[in-house]
Amino acid sequence: MNQSASSKKDRELILTIVSVLGVILTAVIITFLVKTLVIETDEDGLSRLDRILGVKPVDNSKVDYSMQQAYSICLKKLKEDVAERIHDIRFDRRSSRYDRDSNWFTVFFDIEMKSRGKIVDSWIYCHVSASTGMIEEYRVKGEGNLFNFN
Repeated sequence: MNQSASSKKDRELILTIVSVLGVILTAVIITFLVKTLVIETDEDGLSRLDRILGVKPVDNSKVDYSMQQAYSICLKKLKEDVAERIHDIRFDRRSSRYDRDSNWFTVFFDIEMKSRGKIVDSWIYCHVSASTGMIEEYRVKGEGNLFNFN
């Protein structure tokens, strides 16, 4: 009985050692995978997991202008073109935005303008290039695309 009890303890010891080594090996493999897939990045700042998931790199070098500068550029053009007809103008912060795919700012203004002898509510938007600061498009609601700068 002593030998069977001893061999049973030996098997339990071996099973324990194998289990501990299995847990350690699993941890090492998971650490390697996380490091390889998630932590290490390429020259675009994307990991392999980002590439697998189709994440696009952000090109911050293209953005040379800010929303505030785009606002000023658009407001200046607006005042040059329709200043005599504007009764009131308000920047529409909610609708104005930066579009990363096209690399431009869309700037909206809510305006009250004189049209055919009365004051009407309208809006104006313009697309300002984030890299050049040039107005790509400019539109007044209800007037078609009178000021298209391409």
